[in-house]
Amino acid sequence: MEFILVQFVEDVSGIRRNLRTLRGYLLSPNEEDRFFARERLRRGYNLVAAWVEGDVLFGPSRFIGYKNISIKTHKELGDQKRLDGKETNPVLNRILGAQILPDDPQWSKVEESFLRLCEKIDIVPVNRDRKYWVLDGLRPRQAGSYSEGALSVHVTTRYERDPAARKACIEAHGTSCIVCGFSFERTYGDHGKGFIHVHHLKPLSKARSGRYTDPIKDLVPVCPNCHYMLHRGDRLLLPEELKQMMTQN
Repeated sequence: MEFILVQFVEDVSGIRRNLRTLRGYLLSPNEEDRFFARERLRRGYNLVAAWVEGDVLFGPSRFIGYKNISIKTHKELGDQKRLDGKETNPVLNRILGAQILPDDPQWSKVEESFLRLCEKIDIVPVNRDRKYWVLDGLRPRQAGSYSEGALSVHVTTRYERDPAARKACIEAHGTSCIVCGFSFERTYGDHGKGFIHVHHLKPLSKARSGRYTDPIKDLVPVCPNCHYMLHRGDRLLLPEELKQMMTQN
């Protein structure tokens, strides 16, 4: 096996490069790439948060802290037992400053954003206290508050873990939003055909272990606007509740 020289990231640009790499794996058409990225996030509890290409992304220290990391180098370093968060954490501290801990008033906002991302990519993260580094571009302008829109998560149906479950949901419920009735195909023609978000009625981020998902009972089609509104706020709304809000206004 080739021996890889361990090098750590040197600056913020190196961190963003690694986050873009992880994002590429999340969006990859290759199932193994997607699985690798989801596993890194599922297991992570020392995480970097940053804006990357319009999305708020998270990356674990054991991936983000190594220079020009990839699936190949991550696997080979792991095989050599040379991956260690105890080494990358101090590196990230030097570049990004202290982490946000659970007793910090900002922590709950960052944690909420991470759990929403986990919900979108269909993973249940490890059940332990997470700590976050937040790049300067995400820090609030005033201490103790976040500007509106910061730490939102932008995702599409390409994050669905099981295409068969998505297909079964659409076959049962169609591609019109179950809340507002919007249809991408009616509005955009062939360009919008088949496009719709698929929403989990039972939040995966609240589960303590994996579970079977019934694509007909547990999944429903929703447009991106309604999908965001369902997740917005302190609790997950039911589609019926959001539909009632619309009729009242």
